[in-house]
Amino acid sequence: MRRFLLVMLSLVVVGSLTGVGVSLAAKTTPPITYTPQRINFGRVAVGDTSPAVTITFTNTLLYPVYAEAPAISPPFEVVSGTCEQPVAAEGGTCTEQVVFKPTSKGHYRTQAAFVWHQAPLVIVDTSIVKLAGGAY
Repeated sequence: MRRFLLVMLSLVVVGSLTGVGVSLAAKTTPPITYTPQRINFGRVAVGDTSPAVTITFTNTLLYPVYAEAPAISPPFEVVSGTCEQPVAAEGGTCTEQVVFKPTSKGHYRTQAAFVWHQAPLVIVDTSIVKLAGGAY
């Protein structure tokens, strides 16, 4: 009995014919683009909440994706968003709103991680947003 292993590879290639040769260049656009990539909330009084900042994500893939709940630590918090719903392929967007809610004085820096899936257990990208703020 013979056993076969089927391996599927996916490569996005942009090509152009020139004369008798072929010129190929791999696609370099990240699967998910986003802005801003850094947020500085400035100084916020202890017990207050900063104005929300919106992060916009754009799907550049040929299929829909969705984000799992973002990994973010206090005193930063995601207060609303639309990225848990499927984001349409090729230009679909979603947004997440982040605030700074300090409970003690100090300077804070962290990262928020947004993990993107094509399907359960199929991770296609991770977006890292750097966050900073000071509390007085």
